[in-house]
Amino acid sequence: MSIYPNPTKGKLVIDLRNNFNHVSTLQLKLLDSSGKLILCKKLEPITTLDLSSYPSGLYFIHFINLNEAVSFKIVKQ
Repeated sequence: MSIYPNPTKGKLVIDLRNNFNHVSTLQLKLLDSSGKLILCKKLEPITTLDLSSYPSGLYFIHFINLNEAVSFKIVKQ
């Protein structure tokens, strides 16, 4: 799994082609540092998120698949 650039000033690329067997069922949840849900969506094998309209700070991305859950910290500059 690749998520770049991190830290980011806006665009964030998520490349999941090699890590999940069922990308079509994969969901992304983006939360701010207080845990507030900002975005929830299904993902493609390669997805670009535009975070440029969000304030600078710490964010959390949670990937949820059928039997897997993975979380990452993202820094928005």
